[in-house]
Amino acid sequence: MDKKRIALSFSNAANTYDQHAQLQRDVCDQLLNQFDLKEPQSILDIGCGTGFGVKQLNAKFKTQKNVDIHAIDLAPKMVEYAKQHAPFAKYQCADAENLPFVDNQFDLIISSLALQWLEDIDQVLSEISRCLKKEGQAFIATLGEKTLFELKQAWQSVDKNTHVNVFHNIQMWRKSALNLGLKLEIKEEQRVLQYKTVIDLAKDLKGIGAHNVNQKKNTGLTGKSKFKDMQKSYELFRKNNTLPATYQVIYLRITAL
Repeated sequence: MDKKRIALSFSNAANTYDQHAQLQRDVCDQLLNQFDLKEPQSILDIGCGTGFGVKQLNAKFKTQKNVDIHAIDLAPKMVEYAKQHAPFAKYQCADAENLPFVDNQFDLIISSLALQWLEDIDQVLSEISRCLKKEGQAFIATLGEKTLFELKQAWQSVDKNTHVNVFHNIQMWRKSALNLGLKLEIKEEQRVLQYKTVIDLAKDLKGIGAHNVNQKKNTGLTGKSKFKDMQKSYELFRKNNTLPATYQVIYLRITAL
């Protein structure tokens, strides 16, 4: 995946993200309800976006003294936005594949719907492991390969180009954790959003900055006729007068040994 394109896409969406990110907020809430660390002293949020997770972490631990919250994001304007709207953390613009922190720094690392945008999951998990204290935990929500399968199938009926982002599958995460000697627990769920039209889905994806950033995507322009053909194909999924958009959400719980 093209990191510069990812950073630019999400930076451009900083001011519209929260209007279209109900799924992201719901998944983050679900993620934060899973961990049972009572008094972490140091916390890192990877891919903080507009700061929703930071707000939740601050609310969860505000009665605890001396909690040190750090947050990073690849998109500079997301970091700027979060600083203004969730001033409860120490923010940096940084890459999850090269975390700007010392070894064994954090009791708790969270990342909600961010790591699917990175290609080298071995490097990501290696960095998370490096920055966790012994017996520290990381809780990650990411998207799996079955995400937006309806949109993928609709486009495949039109041409063979890559129009929809391709994400890592569960087996890849499990293999990576095994190779690194990490203790890993995995859960998954399907979340289905409903739309009146494909255009409404496209507006949501654009609003959160989730453009197609795969390097194998078609570099040419997608013509109006092809888009209309895709819309017709997507209509085959219509049920109860709405079009489904399915997200495969993968939850990872990592414990540093």
